[in-house]
Parts: sequence; C-alpha cells; structure tokens
Amino acid sequence: MERVNTSKRRNQESWADVMTKNDYQIARILLKHYNEGNYTALGEGLKALLDNARVNAELELYTALRELMVHIIHALYGPGDNPQEVWEAILHYRRIIEDLKQEYEFIHDAFIQKEWDESFESAWDIASHQISGQEFPDNLTYEDVFVRNFAPQKSE
Repeated sequence: MERVNTSKRRNQESWADVMTKNDYQIARILLKHYNEGNYTALGEGLKALLDNARVNAELELYTALRELMVHIIHALYGPGDNPQEVWEAILHYRRIIEDLKQEYEFIHDAFIQKEWDESFESAWDIASHQISGQEFPDNLTYEDVFVRNFAPQKSE
C-alpha cells in the first residue's frame, strides 16, 4: 500500500485557516516562524498572505467596477435619478479603481478588461431591477466607464 504524504496538504489547510485571522494575528504567526528559523513555513505563510491579498483586491475591483457600471447605467438611462448623486458615485468608484491600480501592480487595464463582461452582466442585472421599462445597452465602453463626464449640467 502506497503511503500518501498529507503533511503538505495539512500545512496548506492550516495556512488557509491562518488567513482567516486578523492582520495582527497573522503577523505574529509569521514572526514566530521567523524567530524560530523556520524559513520554509515563513515563506509558505508569506505566499499565502500574498495570495489572500490578491483575492481580496480582485474582489474589491470586481465590486467597484460593478457598482461603477450600475451608476453609469443610471446616468444614461435612469430617469428621475438625482444627477449630482449619480455623478458623485461615479467619481467615487472611479477613484477606488484608480487607487487599486496604484496599490496592486497586477491590476491594470488589461486585467480590468478580463473582468469586464462579468462585471457588466452583474451591473446590468442590478440596474434592470432598479430602473424599469428601459432598454439597456449590450455593453458599456471603456470611454463610458472611465472617461465620459456625467456631471450634471448647470441650469442658467
């Protein structure tokens, strides 16, 4: 009978458990491995920490992109919406995405493009429930989402 090495699997599971803790607890665990000279475990923990940070950043990007697209749809097709509030929300989510691009080197325009269709589909579902009786576009352009000015026009 072949013996299966489960220690690596158990170690990976334990790092997954560690990543559910708060930052302080994670840092203490990593420091403990460092102080004990257990550099293999320290390296595994740091890799798990980086993987966890990436997953969280990707989720934050997806959420911000989806919410930005919802507000763009409202700006284009939402009769009766408060244009100033919609514009402020658009600016807010654009800033969040710009901040994510600055903080994480893997979040760039090509990466955002990979998330585009799923984000738009979700945004379309949300907006279609919020705005009834409107036909929505099949997609939004990069220009619509990141460049176009939706600031309300001042009445004279």
